[in-house]
Amino acid sequence: HASWTVFALSGGMKKGTSFSFGHQNKKPMIMLVDGASASLKHCFLIQGAGPAFGASQGGKLILSVTLVQGFTIGVEAEDSTLVVNNSHLGTFGSLSLAYNMTTSPSDGDFDGIYVTGGQTTITRSVVRAAGDDCIDSGSGSGGIVNISHSIVESCRHEGLAWSNDGPNTKTVHVTDTVIRDCQQAVELGCSTLDTNIVLTHSVIIDSLMQAVLIIFHCF
Repeated sequence: HASWTVFALSGGMKKGTSFSFGHQNKKPMIMLVDGASASLKHCFLIQGAGPAFGASQGGKLILSVTLVQGFTIGVEAEDSTLVVNNSHLGTFGSLSLAYNMTTSPSDGDFDGIYVTGGQTTITRSVVRAAGDDCIDSGSGSGGIVNISHSIVESCRHEGLAWSNDGPNTKTVHVTDTVIRDCQQAVELGCSTLDTNIVLTHSVIIDSLMQAVLIIFHCF
C-alpha cells in the first residue's frame, strides 16, 4: 500500500536484461504477478520509459485519487483485477513524438489502459491523451469491463476499443460517461459472438471519423 507518494523516471528496458512483459516488451515501473496486489491512494506517477503498471496471472491493482502521466502505457493488465476510481491517467506515448490527434495513430500501442481477460472497473476517472487508444480491451479471451461516470478523451485512435477472440465471454458496460475528441469514439473489432457491449446514458462527441465502428466476427 502507498499513499501520498511520488514515483518518477522509471521503466523501459536495459541492454542485457531478459525481462519482458506485454505487447510493448518493456519493463513497467510497478509489476504485479502471481496474485500480487498493490493499492495506491493520493499518489503521483510521473514519466517513465515503459508502462506505469503491469499486472498478470491474477495480479490486483487499485488506484484511488491518483495521477498517472507521461508513460508509454498507463496500465497493462492480463487476467488480473484493475480498479480505478477518482483518478487521472493521461499523456501516453513516445516522449519524442508530439501529441496530435489529427494525425495517424502512433506505432507502439501507446494506450492509456490495455486489458485482456480479468475484471476492470473504472469510476469517476479521466483517461486521456494517448498515442493510440484511451482504453483498449484487446483480443485476448473474455473479461469484464465496467466504466461509469468518467471522461475518455483526446486519444489518437479509439476512445474505447473492444475485441474478443474467445473462447470466453467478454462483457462491457459503459454508463454515464463522455467519450470525446478521438479519431473514433468506440470500436468493436474482430470478436466472437460471446461479446456483449452495452453503452447507456453516455455522450459521444467530436469524433474525427466514425463515432462507432463495428467490424465483428471476422474469424
